[in-house]
Amino acid sequence: ENLGLAGNKISDYKDLQRLSLLPGLKRVSFEDIHFGCCPLTRLDGYRNFALCYLKQVTHLDGLEVTSGDRAAAEDAYMESILKFNNKIEEVTREGRREAQAIEARRARTKSHGHALKEEMIQAFDMLEKLVKEGLSNLHTEHNRQIRVRKQNQIALESSLMNIATSFSSEVERQLEEEKRREETEDAAFALLEARTVAERDQALLMSA
Repeated sequence: ENLGLAGNKISDYKDLQRLSLLPGLKRVSFEDIHFGCCPLTRLDGYRNFALCYLKQVTHLDGLEVTSGDRAAAEDAYMESILKFNNKIEEVTREGRREAQAIEARRARTKSHGHALKEEMIQAFDMLEKLVKEGLSNLHTEHNRQIRVRKQNQIALESSLMNIATSFSSEVERQLEEEKRREETEDAAFALLEARTVAERDQALLMSA
């Protein structure tokens, strides 16, 4: 049975798998010089895939398929499968490594966030302690200044009292001295007056 599909829009390997269900298919063509080619023929590894899946076909695109061609195609196809599987495994390993790296970064970020939270709590505790100490020191200093002002006021009042007492004593002393001087002067004046009277009487007596 001969099937010419050149010039069709077949572009998926699944269509080749459907053709493998036709055991009587011996000749199949996906491209020729008259009708052109299907998009399928431009896919990488097209001929090897076709020979592996269309095992009943003896001629492909006008060329005879030998046992050597089929064996080489199967080897190339298996090699591509192995490469694909290796690529999948590599991608899987890379994805696993990336996932582990992401998990490690997440763990570090979580640990860093926990450490940052602890540091912030400690900083706030220290700030609260400093504020309390500052308020306590301010209260203590305020009370000290009140005591100092009170002590200074008491000392000033005592000094003023001492000054007033000293001034009063000095005034009384000076008044006493003034009084004694007046008494002395009065006594001296009386004595002088008595002497004057005596001298006058003596003079009168002598003249008589």
